[in-house]
Amino acid sequence: MRALKIYYCTRRKQVLLLLCLLFLYGFKLYIENGVQFNFINIHSNEKCEIPKVNPFDESILPFFWKPNPIVCAKNTELVYIDDDEMIHINKNRTKGRHIECYYQSVIRKQLSDDEILFGTSVWFNVSRSALMESDFAKVVCVFEGKNIYERLHYHIKKKQKYFKSDQDSFSVLIFGVDSMSRLAAIRELPKTLTYLEQKLGAYVFNGYTKVGHNSYPNLMAFLTGNYSAPFNKKTFFDNQPFVWKKFSERGAATMYSEDYPRLSTFNYVARGFNESPGDHYLRPFYLGINSERIYQSIITEIFMTLENNDIALGDHNLQTNINRLTSPLDLYKTLIDIATNSYNPQPKGTDAIKNSGISLFNEISKDRTCTDALIPESSCACYTSEAIPTNNAVIENITSSVVGTINNYLKPHRSKCAVLILKKIHQAKLIHSNLKHLEPGKKKAIWQYLYKPKLDKKQRYFIIFEVMPSEGIFEVTTEITQTNNFIILNKIIRANRYGNQSACIDDRDLKPYCYCKETTLEVQS
Repeated sequence: MRALKIYYCTRRKQVLLLLCLLFLYGFKLYIENGVQFNFINIHSNEKCEIPKVNPFDESILPFFWKPNPIVCAKNTELVYIDDDEMIHINKNRTKGRHIECYYQSVIRKQLSDDEILFGTSVWFNVSRSALMESDFAKVVCVFEGKNIYERLHYHIKKKQKYFKSDQDSFSVLIFGVDSMSRLAAIRELPKTLTYLEQKLGAYVFNGYTKVGHNSYPNLMAFLTGNYSAPFNKKTFFDNQPFVWKKFSERGAATMYSEDYPRLSTFNYVARGFNESPGDHYLRPFYLGINSERIYQSIITEIFMTLENNDIALGDHNLQTNINRLTSPLDLYKTLIDIATNSYNPQPKGTDAIKNSGISLFNEISKDRTCTDALIPESSCACYTSEAIPTNNAVIENITSSVVGTINNYLKPHRSKCAVLILKKIHQAKLIHSNLKHLEPGKKKAIWQYLYKPKLDKKQRYFIIFEVMPSEGIFEVTTEITQTNNFIILNKIIRANRYGNQSACIDDRDLKPYCYCKETTLEVQS
């Protein structure tokens, strides 16, 4: 009996010792990690209220300017190409003089997206025209041994027999203007918008939201359906699933063009294309000219052609979606539907359209969130914010630190780039975190009953500021952490054009920040 009591006492002590050890271990974890609570951003995961912004708000008017009107030449060209792909001299322009011309085809160098070659010379005159053998050609005209005309010409050289267009197949023209938001278009292109909406019946998507801060992710999103495709400076993009390949599979002719070869989306970040990305590719043409020209007559002709074509297409969902949250990923799905003639809406809530792009021919839920639309938090327009004074001490300190950060970026080029100095803070906003405590499930750690969750003490600010001597205007979103550490979220974005200010360096990432010292000397002199 005594032995039995001793056994029970010993076992009781072992159980108590085990409980003590478990308590101490749990207390150790608490000391090391603290009580953890989960929060969600209610505006990233709840219905987005599309912001209604006045495009002519007083805060934007100082940046609103109108360029001088473009003066076009009134004379007709000396050389022209007809619909039969024949190149002629305009007899009315020769005034009876004996002028001879030759053209050289502009040829894309094999396996290169940055070099061109000029073909052999093909001569023609007033009485003898010539067949154009390529999309682009350099034309030179000679009179009495002197060059009197030199220009690059372009047209569409038919390469093969494409499918015959029918009522069930639609042509697609995507015409993009870089650095042009919807609000900027209202200010800068009012006649164009009026024409598009009233004459062509265009739909303006007020909730269309970017998925990145520059052209590359947004272009990739609606051309491939993937805005985060990896790349490096040696990358070619030929293997990407570009949407025009879907049209090519059905026998459609395709063309891709960007009018500024130095900053073309796929060549600016990498090597562009190994082979021509479409049946017609205008990069060789733009590489062949030394100055930019605006082809207003071409744009007008395209719009007039569209005006005269009746397109019978169910548009109810397009009208519904103009005030819904949309993104370039939705545009990609829409283009795929057009390429495959698939216009049957999918039922709401189907797995195929959850957490992905949704064709604009489908009704998009009015309760759609940035998370549903795969719009990154940094690009989500659903956050609330409030303006704060630009002379706030915190704002001034943050902005000075950001300018210091830019100057640190430029240290490797200090011999070429001027030191930037803060000139003015134009705008400052406090971005509300919109965090809500996410209650745990039925199971709850015991110490979570003893503590109340504390909201995140991090403060997020959006600031627009200007620097000297470049007069560069920058936007930055920053965060002050609970330990008063300063963090720049995403990139410091140049909000105005920098032109040739940074021509002295080749670093693409730093060009928006650099102001060449040589430029400084030119301005001062």
